Amino acid sequence: MGNSQQRVKKLRQAIGGNDRRALERLIEKGIDINMAIDDIGNTPLTLAIQLNQYDTVRYLVMAKCDVERRSRLQFSALEIVLLNLAHTENSAYLEMLRVLLQAGAESVSDAVMETVFPMIQHNRELVVKLSQIVAQYAQTPYDITGTLSHVIVQHNQPECFWTLLESGADLRDIWPNSCDQRYFLPSSDLNEGPINTYFTTICCTRNIEFAQIYIQAANSMNVLKSIIYFILVYPITSASKIKELLKALVMAGYKLSDFLLIHLAREDKDIVSWYNDFQSTPLSLKHLSRLCIRKNLQTNVIYGVNKLPLPLPMMQYIRLEDIIDPKNWARQWAKRTPRSRHTKKRL
Repeated sequence: MGNSQQRVKKLRQAIGGNDRRALERLIEKGIDINMAIDDIGNTPLTLAIQLNQYDTVRYLVMAKCDVERRSRLQFSALEIVLLNLAHTENSAYLEMLRVLLQAGAESVSDAVMETVFPMIQHNRELVVKLSQIVAQYAQTPYDITGTLSHVIVQHNQPECFWTLLESGADLRDIWPNSCDQRYFLPSSDLNEGPINTYFTTICCTRNIEFAQIYIQAANSMNVLKSIIYFILVYPITSASKIKELLKALVMAGYKLSDFLLIHLAREDKDIVSWYNDFQSTPLSLKHLSRLCIRKNLQTNVIYGVNKLPLPLPMMQYIRLEDIIDPKNWARQWAKRTPRSRHTKKRL
């Protein structure tokens, strides 16, 4: 027992003193680098994170420590990184986040993300960088990517949502179903889950920006069908907003059903007339090319089109920016988001 306590003490001292050589010697002797080294169950990894020791964190990850091991307080390494990032706004924690994600860490609870995001949302650069790292480096992304995207929607920050997709987040990691399957939620499920978060937020705030971004990113008719479903389930009171969404859906390749046209005719005959005129006119070769490209882009259209060697106007056309003006929500986001007193901190 005494020898075991002594080894724990030496390991704790090596981490606390940021003594890399001592840590290497202990690991060479076969010490368990996943053991609890204090009363609250910190492992060497979680203690190094709290002490802001990036090199030690990277070394422990390279030594194959358990990146999902939780302390007795039930915080994962990723959650400790995010909480420290929120409290300090120190970019070193972003690098630790990247290292952990690359090592396969994935566990972040909704509660932790909902605590972290309001604390950092005033710092636009930090939030954008966080979104980029999560999208680019998450190995098993649904947990953290999905959790982050839900919180971004709840806090009404479309620019961050765009950044998440532009950085390579797969729609299947955000949308809670396979894009390869037709999906309609039964009524019993409407009061919970990610879809409810997205679309009740849209309808309660009369804010369609997230739905528009989804349509721009959607490379699957099944995602578009789900958006139509929720337009019907959660009616948006503004006829102009419904018209904007439906026009974007049609330009993305969705064909309105007879049932939907009958439903729309009761509310707004103009949109039905516009749709009938659109369908009766031969589609241009330019538009047909857009639909073909969108259908064949993997991950999501916003990310995929950036990988193509195309001029900017053509990229904007494929992203439906002739229908949806991203500058509009970007301007609104800038007005809604106060600049931080700490904006002098640069990443």
